Amino acid sequence: MRVVMLSTDASILEVGSSVYNRMREYAGLVQELHIIVLCGKKSGVELHDGNLHVYPTNSEKKVGRLFSAYNKAAEIIETRDFHEADSLITCQDPFEVGYVGVRLKKRFGLKLQLQVHTDFANSYFSSESLKNRFRTQLAWLNISHANGVRVVSDRILKSILEKSPKKNDANKISVLPIFVDVEHIKNTEPIELKKIFPGFEFYIVMVSRLTHEKQVVWAAEVVKKIRETHPEVALVIVGDGPLRSELAAYNFVKVAGWIKEPAGYLKGANLFLNTSLYEGYGRTLIEAAAAGVPIVTTDVGVAQEVIDKNGIIIPVADSEVLQAAILSVVEGKFIFAKAAIHTQSKEEFLSGMVAGWEACLK
Repeated sequence: MRVVMLSTDASILEVGSSVYNRMREYAGLVQELHIIVLCGKKSGVELHDGNLHVYPTNSEKKVGRLFSAYNKAAEIIETRDFHEADSLITCQDPFEVGYVGVRLKKRFGLKLQLQVHTDFANSYFSSESLKNRFRTQLAWLNISHANGVRVVSDRILKSILEKSPKKNDANKISVLPIFVDVEHIKNTEPIELKKIFPGFEFYIVMVSRLTHEKQVVWAAEVVKKIRETHPEVALVIVGDGPLRSELAAYNFVKVAGWIKEPAGYLKGANLFLNTSLYEGYGRTLIEAAAAGVPIVTTDVGVAQEVIDKNGIIIPVADSEVLQAAILSVVEGKFIFAKAAIHTQSKEEFLSGMVAGWEACLK
């Protein structure tokens, strides 16, 4: 099997990173794997490692990245002996990148798989911006042209089945969760947050992009109210993004930036908090559960599958309920018990990925 993958994950360009290593494992299961990374200028160089080939677009403008990806994919398909019977295009989102995949499918007659990591059928996603409303419609269009669709959670599957304009799309959708190395998290040593951020006694940790849909400023406002009676509480956020400057107004909010291994922060936390408006999967919920820390989360992603006696699920965007849930943990009223985490092995994940590709070819 020959595969062309279109991705926006620049971590693939970092040899030795966990994402690069995962791509190396994908390549070990197929004849050739060509990955085109839609990325900005000077993001990286071409990498050729056995049958794994990685090509950065290195384009300044986002539109330019789409054109560069299309042209590079066309060149690969034309020069690397790609045939309809054993060759596949897979796109790691169903939006603009997915549209490039649709155009390539129409030109070369190859099978197309779309991967869906975002709950785009969720009303919060489409109502967030005009761009997201456009992307929702684009996703429905692209899915109608795909031969196979991989979603990362039952929640996304349910959303698509409920709202799909074409009910026969359900026949080509399969669920394959993101692989999380639970054992690695369990064996990670906790970080003593008091040494890094002194002056507090109770540390709430979030692992999140600092963007609107993650509701990080809203979370800070709720913690601010809690600190009126519990000044020992701090909010530590592992992540970065455009709302970082707004968070600087809260002296109890400590932004750690992106950290490659956040498991130590999770294990050193008194509480893990997720306040997202929507999640396709919610990998950090799995990681927090594996770290054995109490969790408070909005009802998004895999929350229903992960939370038992180890946390509290609250409605999306409900400040009063969020404040009460956090206080119950801070004041010791919440009776915490670790929950068993049932996740797939790496071998099961890799097998499921290849099975999805093979199903597209059939």
